[in-house]
Amino acid sequence: MSDQPLDRGSAIRFTGSDHFTGPAITDQTVSVAEERLGVRLPASYVRLLRVRNGGEPVRHCYPVPFPTSWAADHIDVGAILGIGGTRGIDADIDGTPTSPHMVTEWG
Repeated sequence: MSDQPLDRGSAIRFTGSDHFTGPAITDQTVSVAEERLGVRLPASYVRLLRVRNGGEPVRHCYPVPFPTSWAADHIDVGAILGIGGTRGIDADIDGTPTSPHMVTEWG
C-alpha cells in the first residue's frame, strides 16, 4: 500500500493492486501525453502521478456538496488512471488515444 503525502495534510492510499498503475513518469512522459491528448494536465494530477502513476484507491467514496445521478452526497472513485503504458488516459484503441472517445461518450 502507498501512503505518501501529495500535499500538506493530504494523502491517498492505494491498494496493493497494480492493475491500473503505469510506469514511473518523467517530464517527457507528461509532455508526450499532453501533446497526444491536446490538453495541459493539471499540476495536482501530475504531482499525484509522480507519487504513483495510477492505481486503485483504498477509499472509494468521496463527499460532494451536490447530488449525483446515483448518490445524494458522494462520488465513487474506483480507479485513478495515470499516463503512459497500456492503461493510461493516453493509451490507444486502434491507434487513437482513448480519452477523446471517453469525452465524446461521457461528456
